[in-house]
Amino acid sequence: MKKFLKAAFKITLFQVIFIVVLSALKYVLVTYRVTDNIQKTLVWIFFIAGILFVIAVGIMGIIEDRGQSVEAWQASPKKTMKEKIWAGLVSWGYAIPVALAYVFGLYMIIPTSIEMAIALYAGIVIRNCIDFFAKKQSPQI
Repeated sequence: MKKFLKAAFKITLFQVIFIVVLSALKYVLVTYRVTDNIQKTLVWIFFIAGILFVIAVGIMGIIEDRGQSVEAWQASPKKTMKEKIWAGLVSWGYAIPVALAYVFGLYMIIPTSIEMAIALYAGIVIRNCIDFFAKKQSPQI
């Protein structure tokens, strides 16, 4: 039982600092209504990121229609200037939308109140419990 409780309520210093810093940032954004001022800008940023993603998928389709894999095409040193721009668009066309979605997802789950922080901590405890029982049930090799 003691082993279970240690595993269940284990939270790292990094998790605590990460949650506190992001919670403070979200609290400032919500309290001073900064999100109201930048909402239109963020909508345009997400719209442009979506267009960039669609362009990257289109370029990948063109490359794969030529019978090449994208990785092999990007690794080949002989490229024209147009192909170098395409390679950059393919790389950044996936990285930027994913990073924005990750940041937006974090913003959505970061708590702004004590009750939400307790709920987040309860989620961490539940995840630790599941990990504890999953390790306990799996056969030791």
